[in-house]
Amino acid sequence: MTLFAEVLRLLREEGAEDIVVFGGGIIPADGIPELLDLGVAGIFTPGAPGRAITGWVHAGMGRPVAARRVTGRPAPGPPHRRRRGKEGGRTAPGG
Repeated sequence: MTLFAEVLRLLREEGAEDIVVFGGGIIPADGIPELLDLGVAGIFTPGAPGRAITGWVHAGMGRPVAARRVTGRPAPGPPHRRRRGKEGGRTAPGG
């Protein structure tokens, strides 16, 4: 949490308060309100869907961003990935 405070302090010193600061990771639940009060615009906890994060960023572009916390749910399993063949074409999963 001290890193967020330091980044926000340095931005204020440089007159760059218009830069939106958000973050995530393993942050104690009791620390989240403190971060929002400091000026962190959004906190994303582990498991927050990537679409929720990118949607939040896109919604805030060009407009003031409302401070909020997005809580994630654990993913149901590893992501499905397709591997590419030697010619760059797609192959069946695992093939």
